[in-house]
Amino acid sequence: MQSPFRKYLGTNYVPTEEEADRIRAHLVAHEAALARLDVLIRNLVAHREQVKDYIRSHTALICHPRRLPLDLFQEIFQACLPTDRNATMRTTEAPLLLCRICSPWRTLALSMPRLWASLTVPANFGGHDGVVVDWLERSASIPLSISLACKWPNSVLEVSCQFSARWHKLDVSDIRVSDFLQVLAEVDAPLLTEVKMAFTDHTSDKTQVLSSKLLRSVKTITIHAARHNDLVPRAPFTWAHLTHLILDYKDNNSATGGLSVDTAYRLLRGCTHLVSVQFHLDLDPGQLQSAPSLSLPFLQSLSFMGHRFVSFNHVADLVERLDMPNLCHFQMPPSDTGSRRLMTHDSDIAFLAHLAERSPSISSIGIVPQTFTRDCLLNTLRRFPSLTSLRAICLWRSRDGANTIDLLHLLTPDPDTLATDVCLDLQELSIQTSLRFDDGIWMEFIDKRAHCGTKLRRLELEFKTDVSERIPDVQRLLYRDVDVSVKYSPTTFLRLANYIGNRW
Repeated sequence: MQSPFRKYLGTNYVPTEEEADRIRAHLVAHEAALARLDVLIRNLVAHREQVKDYIRSHTALICHPRRLPLDLFQEIFQACLPTDRNATMRTTEAPLLLCRICSPWRTLALSMPRLWASLTVPANFGGHDGVVVDWLERSASIPLSISLACKWPNSVLEVSCQFSARWHKLDVSDIRVSDFLQVLAEVDAPLLTEVKMAFTDHTSDKTQVLSSKLLRSVKTITIHAARHNDLVPRAPFTWAHLTHLILDYKDNNSATGGLSVDTAYRLLRGCTHLVSVQFHLDLDPGQLQSAPSLSLPFLQSLSFMGHRFVSFNHVADLVERLDMPNLCHFQMPPSDTGSRRLMTHDSDIAFLAHLAERSPSISSIGIVPQTFTRDCLLNTLRRFPSLTSLRAICLWRSRDGANTIDLLHLLTPDPDTLATDVCLDLQELSIQTSLRFDDGIWMEFIDKRAHCGTKLRRLELEFKTDVSERIPDVQRLLYRDVDVSVKYSPTTFLRLANYIGNRW
């Protein structure tokens, strides 16, 4: 475009009034042309959006998700369910969330019995029994996994019993023993393989719980309750179906009584097909008179739980009577260091020598170093040369007992005397400790283990102390091919425990 004023464009020239009028007149036609272009552009943009919408709507018909086979869609839906617990009735989680996306997804979700085969019913769900029935009926004939919190009276428990023929896993918390015996004990559940029960009352007779019809064929049982001795019948019994058993306290209440030694023996004698068992020993564990050796040919894991102090003599009294040729894991309880009854001589750890000799497959143990002197701890570790996993709990201080630093020093090999070191096959070491020590100790442990060509692959350290002001420099460990986890989790309880330990 040629402008009659082109020689003045881009200059500081000031036009006269006459020239200003001529410029305004000259721009009228061009401003009109610009307005026409703006209208044209808006129309073209609108047309472009219409074409894009047209293409988008047709492309959606042939997109990959719409072309997925139905069985693949079902697998995706199934993968949306939680894997560490049962499904809940929250609309923010599968399967209810899947029903809120669109009508086809809702139809598909409601037609998949597997999505509705697990359910968690909270304690405050009373008065909505019909919702539970609708949910479980959608599962068709699929085996069920149900979690219930019973704040009695709770009719949901009775409603759930309508589906007992399909129970596969059952988890009931906050239930009274009397309610269990009244509602659940005689229920026929032929498919039931795993049960968890948490009883609320401390004084009720529980001898009929484990022998009830409900648990008659269950392989895996976990019970949280008080007074564990009451769970074991005094008359001889045989529970050959039971393979995994855990007897624990409710809410970690350790003041309510574990198993006495004679009751534990009686329990194991009636459950000779056990593969794993965990229980607490009582502070006053009783005595075994002339009990013969007990064969447990299938037992692979024996764990004495809890932070309660029991005498190692009582542990020895039980362990020496057990023949466990296939035992792989053994967890010791804390011993009564408060009365200075440490394992100080080889005679004190004779039962561990017996265990190592008769259970040569042991590859994993859990210990409390403070219950040993340093020399006894060394001798104990040497009894188990094939250890691949070791867990140590050092949550209080003992004046004469070994500590975390002693343990690490014993496990740190000397490159010049590799043949005399202990646990050379160790792959995993896990330590919980209330003792803060220099990071160089455990780093040296890793360095020397790697230098000697040992098999260490993982070290877990959990300090029950305040977070260290100095973060460990782990950069030099990057090429050691060892996973290292360092965690700090202080607790008030441990501060008190350390205070008590210092006074012993």
